[in-house]
Amino acid sequence: DCVQGQVRPSAAMAYRTFVARAADGVPLVEAPGEAGLSPGAGLAQTACKQAQRLLSNLHSMPPRSSVDCAGGYACHLHIADGVCYLGLFCDRYPPSAAFAFLEDVNVAFQEELKREFGTAAVDYRSHVDCVAKPYHFSRFDRQVARIYAQFKDPSSSAVLCKLQACPQVSCVMRCSFEQAVGGGQAQESPRRVFEKAGASSTKGAMTKCAVFCLATMVMALLVYLVVEFAPWARQSEGLTKEDVKRTVEDLKATPGNLAAVCYCAAGLAALAAAAWGILTLSGR
Repeated sequence: DCVQGQVRPSAAMAYRTFVARAADGVPLVEAPGEAGLSPGAGLAQTACKQAQRLLSNLHSMPPRSSVDCAGGYACHLHIADGVCYLGLFCDRYPPSAAFAFLEDVNVAFQEELKREFGTAAVDYRSHVDCVAKPYHFSRFDRQVARIYAQFKDPSSSAVLCKLQACPQVSCVMRCSFEQAVGGGQAQESPRRVFEKAGASSTKGAMTKCAVFCLATMVMALLVYLVVEFAPWARQSEGLTKEDVKRTVEDLKATPGNLAAVCYCAAGLAALAAAAWGILTLSGR
């Protein structure tokens, strides 16, 4: 495949893997993929520069997200324990396999931290935050290369087994590179888009809960009306207008009956208020 006269990347290749400090984007590791950047080198270099720029915008990114880059590439990133794991893939490479790859890199990097700083009650995040030299863990790229070899074919049985144990990525937010870096006044940052999606989900859950409560109130009111007024309804059969008028006056004169009428009126008012609240929550 070609893009603007250049070869599109293969769907089975990861071109760059970055491990960076999430607080400020300082790169700790940069590991090239097995294929390097040979196919479509110009586009790949552009996408690689975009990936590096994303590292300086991690503060606006959710913990797991995907970013569409130039030339048919995509960055998948996972932030955990103050460290960002970012991989530059072809956009046709399965996102689920990409995130499983990043999770394996995360596990391997935690082991690298243990070898570097020891295992006796060590706060690895504080050590990472104190690293002053970029690419401090440059030797870790050999570990990344070994992990990459396992994911070269995303349809292999080894990768499929890993996907079964990996969290689903259906809810991972995806955006363009311009959105990720805040380009364009009309664009929203990924974190804002993610927060809006979460707010919409919460709003839908609140609406469902309100509908359930309203239905419960309606059923309770109907049961109360039947129990309270069924005997009076049976007594009123065959009564003349004068009898009905006299019965109504008797109801008004009896405190208990008057209270029952007031309760019914209050119940109807509560139902109206609940209906109004549901319409407000649903945005209608």
